[in-house]
Amino acid sequence: MNSAPTGKLRCAITGANGYVGSRLARHFRARGWEILALTRRTAGIQVGDQHVAFELGAPVDACIFASNHIDTLIHCAYDFGPLCWPDCYRINVLGSERLLRSAREGGVKSIIFLSSISAFEGCSSMYGKAKLQIEAAAADVEGAIIRSGLVYGDSETGGMFAALRKAVSTAKWVPLVGSGRYPQYLVHEEDLCNVIHEIAMGRLNYRGPLTAACAQPWPMRELLQELARLQGKEIRFVNIPWRVVWSGLKLAETIGIGLGFRSDSVLSLVKQNPAPHFDPAMQCRFRRFGTVVACVQG
Repeated sequence: MNSAPTGKLRCAITGANGYVGSRLARHFRARGWEILALTRRTAGIQVGDQHVAFELGAPVDACIFASNHIDTLIHCAYDFGPLCWPDCYRINVLGSERLLRSAREGGVKSIIFLSSISAFEGCSSMYGKAKLQIEAAAADVEGAIIRSGLVYGDSETGGMFAALRKAVSTAKWVPLVGSGRYPQYLVHEEDLCNVIHEIAMGRLNYRGPLTAACAQPWPMRELLQELARLQGKEIRFVNIPWRVVWSGLKLAETIGIGLGFRSDSVLSLVKQNPAPHFDPAMQCRFRRFGTVVACVQG
């Protein structure tokens, strides 16, 4: 693997100031890599990291990768702004295709796409469908595809999991979409970073799609109860039919009112993959939520 003139390996990360992207940047940085953050904003970028302005959907010059001697690209960025498929396809799917082709043309040897467990044949959500099409683009450039579960960590901030923690910490009565029996597959941020780093180093030859999550599911109702228990709280649920929630959010989006949760996310939540594929040989890498130590440390 060719490295930069400094002798260090270099990793470009899209969405490096997001929750998962920032964790990956920290993980790789701690292992001696230099980081090139491809983001719209510099907010959250660590001192010492390089930054290139990047907007998903815009043209990407292959020279960005060649001139910065990038060894690995990790594509985490996804634009949740589009509310209709044509805009989502143009920005997320076509934008990712341009990015991945440019990376390969720019000499990047290891390309890793962070997909989602919501991506599967027959999925209902726009998010899942877009991720599935980006997976095809990643496969075309011989990239590795990681279908991440719901990412959690030990801190109180970051991502959907932190929002769930907050929801049960601030109210005794918690709204529950549908029955709450739909499964959630979880992955600790450290375990996800370990696997991605192993692929980047060439020590794990796995093109995927690799489901990066513990195979033991948590029904949403039980997960919320566990999060409350860990905070010493008791909660009760107000069940709301998912179609009612979806319709209300869809109406709000149509008239331009943002409510902090998207109608498409409801579909991702309640219409999960009924039979995700988990590689038994990989499962020791993903701890079950609540355990302290992972089976494999990177």
